[in-house]
Amino acid sequence: MSAQDLELNSGVRTVLSRHWIDLTKTSFFARKGHVHLGGEVAVLGETQRQETAETLKATEAELRRLRDVKTISFEFTNWVRDGAGSWVCLEKGSEANGSGPKPAGGSSGNEVVEIDWRGNEVRPAARGGSS
Repeated sequence: MSAQDLELNSGVRTVLSRHWIDLTKTSFFARKGHVHLGGEVAVLGETQRQETAETLKATEAELRRLRDVKTISFEFTNWVRDGAGSWVCLEKGSEANGSGPKPAGGSSGNEVVEIDWRGNEVRPAARGGSS
């Protein structure tokens, strides 16, 4: 891992901490300008879905401003981006504020969404074969 990667990982940790994202539940790594976040999103002290969605949006914007970030990918178990770029909570039974529709297309919510440096969603190529 290069010094540049270490600096970027430190920047990501700082941004997540600044937005009160629980680092014991959210994992991340950065390598060669590519930032990957996964696990569960839990914002310390917040219980409203709308507040968490706004926090994710602000966190993403701040991560994009870090030097040397080329792409950001998200693979959260409890939050997913819909086609319009809004964050949607996948958990049932939480506080009702901000409960939105499920993602279109029959997604389980466990797909990786990669965002390039311009903020555009990068669709992965279709994989061949069956499961």
